[in-house]
Amino acid sequence: MNASIQADHKKAPNIVRDKNLYIIIGVTLISIMGGQTVAPILPGLTEVFNVSTREIELVMTLFVLPIGIATPILGVLADRIGLKKVLIPALILFAVAGASIAFANTFTSVLGLRFLQGLGAAPLDALSLTMIAMLYQGRMLGAAMSINAAVIGISSAIYPLLGGALGSVDWSYPFLLSVLAFPLVMLVIMVLKLPSKPPTAKKESLKVYLKGTWKSVNKRSVLGLLFAVGSIFMIQFGAFITYVPIFAGVSLGASGFMNGIILCVMSLAVAISASQLGWLIQRFSEIALIKTSFIISAVALIMIPLITNPWLLLIPNILFGISLAFALPSSQALLAGLSAQDSRAGFMAVNASVQSLGQALGPILGGVAIALGGIKVVFLGAAVYSVIAFFIFNILITPKQTQPTATVSGLQTQKTFVPATQSPTLLQAPVAQLIHTLTNQVVDLPEVASLISIGKGDSNNTEIIDVSNLPHSEVVSRNHAQIKFDGEDYYIQDTGSSNGTYINQYPLLPGIWYKLGTGVKLGLGKRDMVAFIFQFN
Repeated sequence: MNASIQADHKKAPNIVRDKNLYIIIGVTLISIMGGQTVAPILPGLTEVFNVSTREIELVMTLFVLPIGIATPILGVLADRIGLKKVLIPALILFAVAGASIAFANTFTSVLGLRFLQGLGAAPLDALSLTMIAMLYQGRMLGAAMSINAAVIGISSAIYPLLGGALGSVDWSYPFLLSVLAFPLVMLVIMVLKLPSKPPTAKKESLKVYLKGTWKSVNKRSVLGLLFAVGSIFMIQFGAFITYVPIFAGVSLGASGFMNGIILCVMSLAVAISASQLGWLIQRFSEIALIKTSFIISAVALIMIPLITNPWLLLIPNILFGISLAFALPSSQALLAGLSAQDSRAGFMAVNASVQSLGQALGPILGGVAIALGGIKVVFLGAAVYSVIAFFIFNILITPKQTQPTATVSGLQTQKTFVPATQSPTLLQAPVAQLIHTLTNQVVDLPEVASLISIGKGDSNNTEIIDVSNLPHSEVVSRNHAQIKFDGEDYYIQDTGSSNGTYINQYPLLPGIWYKLGTGVKLGLGKRDMVAFIFQFN
């Protein structure tokens, strides 16, 4: 996969005044409503329909299962026939099926309607991210993603309280919230404006399209990141959103409203911790934060079976909220620049599908754990899995090392920092250069097919751009990144550095080659402490 990120020199309009963004946020709010508002009332539904705790988890499982199955298909369909043609029917199905549950008389009909509601919710999350990526670029893209993430955090705190409060009055009221999708449908039809593909854009066959999407995903480190995302959502939706309320309500006597408070506190912990994420990223890479989240999750899960007072469940929920704040924004930032323009919805759909499959597997595996040893085994098993996931992610995200190749004589001279040269004459071919932003020192890159490393080498190493003498070089790893030239274009990949590599402040996923465009800023380590501008001179 080659993710090209170009410098953005245009002055961006005020994103807060963009009506499109508010509609997209509305789609995001609908996409997470179906799970967050229903989770607090699960213990109450066991009494309403006279079913067991093992059976009640199907209310959540059958909602997220079609999301996992249908999301990639609907993502491909959106790319092929148009985003609105998928979005509008999905919102209508979500509203109709969700509201109909409020009038269901049997548990079987509730499960059938939940499946249909999940089918309506299937493309919403992926399409909201796709619309953001279609409408915004550069810093505006980052701002839109941040606003969308903040709304998710706030709504994840409000929805459980709202669902718990409404459920305390009548079990059917949380499901009636689904009708809020109807006014959003009207806004999508009449107000939402999305860019259309150029009329000259080449339309690929479905086979070529799917092959390209699979090629984008089928990378060791991408699979590792998707594994981490799926694991995080499996733990969240299984252990915490589904079984913490059941444990609190059935074993500890908590009310639906108390369950809403417990889930709300977890979401508040996510929001507060996420607000400090910028400070943390200045000191730790996104990869390190994701690894840390698995350890924090394991600690939180081990605490739950030991608790005898429902209010004490706030402690592990706060810890898990912190772990989510570490993992989710970091993983989404790494995934944001990976999809190609024409297959963006397909790629985002794969990501959303992995999330949904994790959400579906969580309650199912929890039900298996209950059958084996009771509800406490759910949390102990999830803790063990969290530790195992840490090691698997660490293995997959560590790229295989590729040896640099010096294919031209004088390569050492080309890579040595020298004063900036004058503009080339008409007879001189443009030379690719890295210009250090603090010192204006220049390094000329090879003009023939080559692979070189960037890091902190020694005087005897002739195959590395040594930055050890630059300011703040302590944040740079010994073998930090690699640059290759294939005869036409230049690419960069992070080689598993401790503090990460960045293009225009966006983190790179280790082991993935990113195409370099003129004017982009390369950051080694903690953001721009050691930074270069890539250009042709």
